[in-house]
Amino acid sequence: MHFRFMPFGLFLSARDCLTVTPMHHPTRSNAMDRPILVALAAFLFSLGGAHAGTGSLTVSVRVLAPQPAFDVLDSFPAPSGSLRLTRSPLADSYYVPMSRADAARALDAAMRARGFELANARGEDHRTWQDARSRIDVRLEPVLGRQPATRMIVQADPRT
Repeated sequence: MHFRFMPFGLFLSARDCLTVTPMHHPTRSNAMDRPILVALAAFLFSLGGAHAGTGSLTVSVRVLAPQPAFDVLDSFPAPSGSLRLTRSPLADSYYVPMSRADAARALDAAMRARGFELANARGEDHRTWQDARSRIDVRLEPVLGRQPATRMIVQADPRT
């Protein structure tokens, strides 16, 4: 195998089997070529195993019902003092004048009092509630300012 060291990398050809021909370097001895070849072969062999392996990919998709969920959103128990910011057929957004932790505690109590069960919770900032007729997904995001405040994004879909 013929190796030629170039500034852009290592180029290989299948002419000679175990000789290394460096770019023209008058003071370099050919006795150094074989240890370099062995070291290079060991290095390339060790890299080959580092790229082998197995993996997996999981994809989760949530498909919302196509009909508007105004009735579910209208009955949503927003914490006291909340102000509705936006409205769409499948989601509402609220300004809640309390910290994210306090808003989460108030939401938990209100949803349990209405008969909803917690289907999924990811920390303090994302909760999914469900009952026999609907599913409500709530995200809590902190709002910058002097007073603690939270933006509550509520998505709902009726179960059919």
